[in-house]
Amino acid sequence: MLFQMSRHSTTIITFTTLIWFLACMNSHMLFQTSRHSTTIIAFTTFIWFFACMYLHMTFHPSRLYTTII
Repeated sequence: MLFQMSRHSTTIITFTTLIWFLACMNSHMLFQTSRHSTTIIAFTTFIWFFACMYLHMTFHPSRLYTTII
């Protein structure tokens, strides 16, 4: 059985990740937080974003697997 994540939840996770990424970059620009910590947060967020998109694209069950034999 393949893992399936609904489109709705993937969209919410992706949107939340994007907002978090933008907030980190805005925080860096406004408050001049440490470059090192901001870079780590931004990189982690970016990886999380791609992981969510990869899950959404990879784990879609095909009709072949859902057919009752």
